[in-house]
Amino acid sequence: LIRFDALRRRISQLEDAKEAVSGIIQRPDMKAGATCMSRGVRTNTKKRLGIVPGVEIGDIFFFRFEMCLAGLHSPSMAGIDYLGVKG
Repeated sequence: LIRFDALRRRISQLEDAKEAVSGIIQRPDMKAGATCMSRGVRTNTKKRLGIVPGVEIGDIFFFRFEMCLAGLHSPSMAGIDYLGVKG
């Protein structure tokens, strides 16, 4: 998540500079998340019940993509993640 945050902040800085000129607003968190996903910076890719390694009770996530990279939430856009019950 440190890589995601550093990349998001850098993209945000670059977008802020562009935004002043073009007036178009981009989402740095989405760009950073897509970059991390394409480079394989993701943990806990298997859906699971119970404890997720590396995630503690009380951890705070500010962006959905942070949860995707930590393995807590699968769809990066729209929808609610779930685990089906067999039987």
